[in-house]
Amino acid sequence: MHKLLLGGALLATALALPAQSPLSTLFAGGNGLGTGSTIYFDLVVNAPLTFTQFDVNSSSAVNTAGTLDVRWCVSTYVGNDTNAGAWTLGGSGPVTALGAGLPSPCVITPFTLPPGNYGMAITFTGIGQNYTNGNGNTTPGSGTNQTYSNNELTLLAGASAGGAPGTAICCNPRVFNGNVHYSVGGGGVVASRTTYGTGCVDQFATFYEQFANGTFDLAAPTTNSILMIPSNGGYVVLPGSNAWYTPTTPNLALGDDVVSAAQALPFAFTTASGLVTSDLYISSNGYVWPTASTNAGCCNGDQTLLRTQGERFAVMWQDLDPRTVGSIHFDVDPSGTTAYATWLGVPEYANAGNLCTFQAAFSASGTVEYRWQAGNNVTHTALVGWSPGTNSRNPGNRDISATMPFMTAADQTGLALAASARPVVGNNVTLVTNNIPNGAAFGAILIGLAQFNPGIQIPILPTGCVQHNDAFANQLFFPTGTSANSVLGFLNPVANFPGLTVQVQSAVYVGNPLALTSNGLELRIGTL
Repeated sequence: MHKLLLGGALLATALALPAQSPLSTLFAGGNGLGTGSTIYFDLVVNAPLTFTQFDVNSSSAVNTAGTLDVRWCVSTYVGNDTNAGAWTLGGSGPVTALGAGLPSPCVITPFTLPPGNYGMAITFTGIGQNYTNGNGNTTPGSGTNQTYSNNELTLLAGASAGGAPGTAICCNPRVFNGNVHYSVGGGGVVASRTTYGTGCVDQFATFYEQFANGTFDLAAPTTNSILMIPSNGGYVVLPGSNAWYTPTTPNLALGDDVVSAAQALPFAFTTASGLVTSDLYISSNGYVWPTASTNAGCCNGDQTLLRTQGERFAVMWQDLDPRTVGSIHFDVDPSGTTAYATWLGVPEYANAGNLCTFQAAFSASGTVEYRWQAGNNVTHTALVGWSPGTNSRNPGNRDISATMPFMTAADQTGLALAASARPVVGNNVTLVTNNIPNGAAFGAILIGLAQFNPGIQIPILPTGCVQHNDAFANQLFFPTGTSANSVLGFLNPVANFPGLTVQVQSAVYVGNPLALTSNGLELRIGTL
């Protein structure tokens, strides 16, 4: 492959930057555990780091005193949670709770880790902890709120357990709320590779809002609703009619955690995924399957299950109990063009006073409307949304009421650019372009000094195809598959200019649309 050399003007921009400590996650809370519990996450350490302080989000009363024990293991916490012998105590220190949502600092006895991958476990003694539910899956860092990164360090969340390492993980995924303080050892500049923005065309079929305890905001004294119109493998979602169909059929008499028998439709119903069905299956826990299933979805709405199991219409998915109070109905209107699944005054499990009334209307045209009249989620996680299932992509949690109207479309992964390694002086780094459409004629690596984030929309390209740098130079490549490697002269080997920061981006010519662009990638040359 051809190599491209950078000139003196670019090299003159070299600048050594200080360490970026602390690395911060978030302090949003939303969930947690009491004293004696542990929060797990993984760290990718890019340089010798000495850890000196951890700030945490405590659930205990202000001025409650406790301690933190910070342990580490090689590689990852996954699979090591029940093996107490895998963990080394790095440091401990006293902590005083300052209040929920605020950083409670804990200066620990310092410990140092060389570059590498580590599992981390912070055990709370004397105080409880607040953390946030992850929106990905059990793979550390998989969700959009589970990865935090700077030049020296990447944190991949996470999980929690009721006890110290040796106690099995209970809750997953969970996101550590806190700050990680450290200093860089060994001298020199830490090399980094940081992605920003997204490539095009990047789209998601699934949409959902996952509500933490007591936060359901779609039910009101009067009916609220959303209308879902099928389009391009997904739905256009906009405010609904706020209509309500009063059930006239007998109660289906579903038990706790039960799915109904097939409820026959008077028409063939086609979902946004293209599935054609003549029956619906109603779960007592607030959702509808368009295909046969006995999975009742106990006991919380879960976005991972939404995306990885079958296609599902989640109207108010949580743990509901219709055994003694309330009723569930299936109706067809007199015109025979719309069918209704209705949960009428059904209580949340173990919260008899929280009566939930809502319905879903399925029309012969393929539109779906969710309607809510009353209800909340006192002690359970509730979820509203839709997914074609079968390992659909995760779009992240969406505030439905605040972001309407919006549109989803059949899953597609945008053009992506990555570096094979961090640009450490003397090493070799290859730029890898992934998700190239079949038949792409050629591509280019765009190289610049100025970062455009958010990017600048290119008018002749699809929405989301943006320019992420000033592109003062480029190098062509000719893909032979869905992935292509590019070798740039100043990266093979990495030039001896520690502190130099370069912006790169891929673009490929595909004809229709004219071209696609990747995410941006910032490369900072370093000696560590």
